[in-house]
Amino acid sequence: MLRPGWLSSVRENLTVAEFSGAFGDLGTFIPLTVALAEAGCIDFAAVLLYSGILNLFTVLLFDIPIPVQPMKTIAAAALVQKLPYEEVCTVSPLAVWSTVSKAAP
Repeated sequence: MLRPGWLSSVRENLTVAEFSGAFGDLGTFIPLTVALAEAGCIDFAAVLLYSGILNLFTVLLFDIPIPVQPMKTIAAAALVQKLPYEEVCTVSPLAVWSTVSKAAP
């Protein structure tokens, strides 16, 4: 399941810049997630759990993290249009899949 040599690749490429960049999107992801939870559009704990699991999965499988830009767009639309929980849950996996499928080798 994991690509060969992934651990040595991590050791070679994990620099302070890469490590800090990995947390760069949290400045927008967490506030948007909290706002969506407050609006009743998502379940906060489920979003954190599954986003963490899926990020680890895609990094180990495809060697790329999921960019959160599509999720920012979904969050903004959900907040402005007051989308129900079901609609946010339906569109989010589709956005992630379209992003990963374009970047997959």
